[in-house]
Amino acid sequence: MARINIIPNVKDYIDLGENVKFSKLICNEKLTNYQFSLLDKYLSNDSQYELKFIKKDLLKEEGYEIVVNLKSVECYYSNEKGKHNAILTLRQLLMNKRDLTTCHIFDEPNFELRSIMIDISRNKVPKLSTLKSIVDELALVKINDLQLYVEGRSFYFESFAEYYENKDDFLTGEDVVELSKYALDRGIALTPNLNCYGHMAFWLNQKELSKYALKPEGFSWAGSNTKNYAQTIDSNNPKAQEMVLKMFDDMLKYYPDIDRCTIGGDEPFELMAPTRHPQSKEMYVNQLKKVIDHVHKLGKTPYMWADFAREYPEMMEELGEVVLLDWCYEEKWVDDNRMKIYKDHKYPFVVCPGVGAWSSFSGKMRNMFGNIKKYAELGRKYGAKGMILTDWNDGGSLAQVATQIACYVYGACYEWNDLNVDHQNVNEYLDKNIYHNKLAESVILLGDYYTMQDDVSNPYSYSKLFNMFFSHQLHGFNYDVGSYSDCAALNNTKNILNYNECEKVEKYLDEWIKDLKFTKENIYIKELMFEYKLIRHSLNLNKTYLKLRDFKASIEELKYLLLDINKLIKEHKKLWDIRNKKSDYKYSNYRFILLKKQYISTIKLLEDIAKFKGE
Repeated sequence: MARINIIPNVKDYIDLGENVKFSKLICNEKLTNYQFSLLDKYLSNDSQYELKFIKKDLLKEEGYEIVVNLKSVECYYSNEKGKHNAILTLRQLLMNKRDLTTCHIFDEPNFELRSIMIDISRNKVPKLSTLKSIVDELALVKINDLQLYVEGRSFYFESFAEYYENKDDFLTGEDVVELSKYALDRGIALTPNLNCYGHMAFWLNQKELSKYALKPEGFSWAGSNTKNYAQTIDSNNPKAQEMVLKMFDDMLKYYPDIDRCTIGGDEPFELMAPTRHPQSKEMYVNQLKKVIDHVHKLGKTPYMWADFAREYPEMMEELGEVVLLDWCYEEKWVDDNRMKIYKDHKYPFVVCPGVGAWSSFSGKMRNMFGNIKKYAELGRKYGAKGMILTDWNDGGSLAQVATQIACYVYGACYEWNDLNVDHQNVNEYLDKNIYHNKLAESVILLGDYYTMQDDVSNPYSYSKLFNMFFSHQLHGFNYDVGSYSDCAALNNTKNILNYNECEKVEKYLDEWIKDLKFTKENIYIKELMFEYKLIRHSLNLNKTYLKLRDFKASIEELKYLLLDINKLIKEHKKLWDIRNKKSDYKYSNYRFILLKKQYISTIKLLEDIAKFKGE
């Protein structure tokens, strides 16, 4: 008998070959409400086929064994976490019980911490119902931690109430309490995540708070005249430090039962741009030490991004007890030397690959798979405490849940057991249990459209069509619309497709839409089609821009783009309202509005030129 598909892949599965025939199981074990809901349809007090749970102390904390024989199913575990994981796997076995044979399963995770981090700070804060539905899916694939990344005002800080029009448009403390309980019932801890020091742009660009910035006027990188918002606090200003600690107080009181907190600490750009500050190390330690001590006093272990720690590993002794988060979003940059730093200095660390949805319409799947796989392998090799799959959403948060959920499920598979992850099996799981359509392969393929361009070597510039839509647009330069928490807001790249690349992307999209098959329309189909339409629109925009540059564009082409952008604006708003709170929709939407205005003005200009030429 062929092995039953289990997601994530179990460590060891021995098929003992005898067909098992039963309709229901009898279980006399006490289960939580959630565990009972997973097994309820397979249980009956009238059955003779018994489900047994048996303690086995030799198993690791989250490890378990399942033995299926002709008279019973026996689940072995050492504690409640292992029992919970056994039930999750048993559910998948029972879902396929027509093909079930006697078997022996042994399983345990690679990593203690298996987390998904969702960026809710680039204009888009999901509704509580959306977050709960994501938790439901993460729980079934054995994720045990969820983090909602906060910078700016995506969380409602009570001490700064004057900066919100309506608190319920953003994540509130009440949301956190409700979601924490919901997630914990499903085996997932909700870990607080608040960036500090750098990534403070929203706050430091408010008139009353700009005095707390290290460089209130903003900064530019060496060799560049592009403006960047002030975003790093002045660590020598006690009032600035007080502001940051007050934010932690406002947030952490809603997380009383979790023993860790991600405090950020990455990318304090003003310490490095345009040149490195002569006291950068001392200033960094001064600020982070205060945050670390404060978080410890609140009963939590700080987790922090490892940027400076990798450059100055000796400074970790000054900072005290922390767990380092190693992040890198390109496979070729993740290597043994990167991991050895933590092992050599005996620093606890977590590996943090990326989904690749930032500055993108539909993710960057090929890059994501390589990044996750390499990090999982090296994290396991060098003893990482865990893995956090980061889902950054810079660039207006245009990627949709249809894409994100596939990335999360794939991430869960690599976090639990990175050996022998079968992508076909994962796609089948997604189609059957989440999409309820044959859709997963199409989601993955749409996320690879960027590979049709000539250069895919840099994760920050290789989505050229996104650059075309979000930054370059029709005028060839970006506009500052005040979206302070969006790192892509002032991106000024001129990196767009050439004619040859446009042709390749067009052929790729033509094949993709021809092969798209689904049996019924649902929210996932609508989201995927919206991503496709955005990519197609950006391709047409790119082609029209090239023609305008070469005096070949027609008014009809621009009128088509105007008609299309109006449709996309309506669809964007409709999908936003289904999944998300109002939050800062206006900033994400305004990129569409800017394009619309450019189309209108360019049409008028071309019409005036035609009249002038007597055409």
